[in-house]
Amino acid sequence: MSTSQPLAVVILAAGKGTRMQSKKPKVMHELLGLPMINWLLSTVEELSPERVVVVIGKGMDDVAAAVSPHECVVQETQQGTGDALRAAAPTLKDFKGDVLVLLGDTPLVSADTLRGLIAARHVDAVTGISVLGVDLYDPDGYGRLLMNEDGTLKAIREHKDASDEERRQTIVNTGAFCLDAKRIDRWVGNLSNDNAQGEYYITDLPELAAKDKIKTRVALAMN
Repeated sequence: MSTSQPLAVVILAAGKGTRMQSKKPKVMHELLGLPMINWLLSTVEELSPERVVVVIGKGMDDVAAAVSPHECVVQETQQGTGDALRAAAPTLKDFKGDVLVLLGDTPLVSADTLRGLIAARHVDAVTGISVLGVDLYDPDGYGRLLMNEDGTLKAIREHKDASDEERRQTIVNTGAFCLDAKRIDRWVGNLSNDNAQGEYYITDLPELAAKDKIKTRVALAMN
């Protein structure tokens, strides 16, 4: 399948710096003198996207300034990654093509890795999602990628929601997705927060897609 479709990128950047014991938003912590989100934006720009949308939290004016001139939308409730994608969805209403959904605190992902993720979504006409995974020796704490016998993705199970058997799987979710833009509204509208965290996860999208007979593929990154 051709991968020459238009590209949009949604960067999820509303996370606070709580785990870093900081009042500074997580993505504004610096690496070699630049906020980590700016490293990611530099990589994204190598892909020549038609638009880039950054999802921020309330009062994150410093993040908005750092990513300018790219568009920002505010995630009002901050109830998980699915809620963040829902906040961005109206900006993609008339967009047709591929949508990369990336985490703003993953500054070291390469353009080639993202190209591989996009290509995985175009393996065949019934693939609507691709997910970037990595095989870890110690996957503790990460969401697991649960595979079907045909090599497609069955589900992503967050560590807190996974069974003991599922936790023995070593291929984990990195948080990067490529989605068919025309289906995003339907899928995010059907997300549920019936899980241990009470949040809306983009990791539930493969199971929602399967109900529409749409497949999800995995692109493996080198660890």
